[in-house]
Amino acid sequence: EAQFVRRLRADGLIVRPWHAPGGGDVQGYSVALRPKVAGVKPICHGGQRLARDLSLPALRARWGPSSDPATAIAEWTRRRDSAPSPGREAQRIRAAQRQEAAHEIQGVIVRLSAVDPGDRQTWASAAGEASGVLANLSARLEPTRPGPIAAASDALAAAAQTQAPTPHGSPPADVGAWRDLAAVAGQAAMPGGPVAWLAVVAELRRAARAIEQAASARRDAHLAEQGARLAGAHLEALHARWRDQRPAPVVAEHHRERDFGL
Repeated sequence: EAQFVRRLRADGLIVRPWHAPGGGDVQGYSVALRPKVAGVKPICHGGQRLARDLSLPALRARWGPSSDPATAIAEWTRRRDSAPSPGREAQRIRAAQRQEAAHEIQGVIVRLSAVDPGDRQTWASAAGEASGVLANLSARLEPTRPGPIAAASDALAAAAQTQAPTPHGSPPADVGAWRDLAAVAGQAAMPGGPVAWLAVVAELRRAARAIEQAASARRDAHLAEQGARLAGAHLEALHARWRDQRPAPVVAEHHRERDFGL
C-alpha cells in the first residue's frame, strides 16, 4: 500500500486520503492530475469512481494483509516536501529479468488453463493484473503518446470490471507473480529498446487470448469481444511489428560473409 502511494506521487499525481470519521484509519483516496497552470484547482477523482477494482478496499484485497500498516499510514499522511522512505520500487531490475518475466507469464498461463471458465472473478482479476503490467510497459515505452500497448492495457482494464463490486476476500491467484511482472515492466527503459521486450509481449498476447477463450466458453461477450479480444489484436499487431524490427542474428551475418567470400 505504501508503494502504491509513492508510485502515484512519483508519477506527478496529487493523492489525498479519506479518513474514517474522527480522523481514524484511511478508508479511501482520491487522485488528481497536477495543474500545469498556477491557480487552477485540481479535479479529484475517487478510486472507485475511476473503476470498481481501484477502490481502496478492492486494492487491499488484491494486496493481501499488510505486514507493516504503520508504513502505509506514514505515506498517506506524508508532507509533500518530505522525502519518501525508500521502497521496493526503487530497486534496479536486471536486464536478464525480461526473459525471466516471459517465463513467469508462461507459468501463469499454464495455471490459468486449470481455472474453470465460469470463474469470472478469477479471469477478471487476471485481466486487471495483465492490464497493469501493460500500463507500466506503456508508460516507459510510449512516454510521449499512448500507443498499442496503452490500448491493450485499456481494453483489459475494461474487461476486468465485474458487474458486481469486487469481493474483499483473499487475494486472487498469482497476484504475487503479476506484481513481480509489473515491477520488471516498470523499468522497461533498460538497454535494448522495445524490441527487447518481444518475448514478454508475446506471452502477454497469449494471456489475453486465454482470457478471451474463457470468456467465450461462458458466453461472456463483454469480456471476450470488448476486452480480451481487442487487447489481443493490439498485441498481435505490435508483436508482428517488433518481430520485423529485430536485427539479424550475428551468426547469420558470419555465414553470409563466408558463403560469398566477403
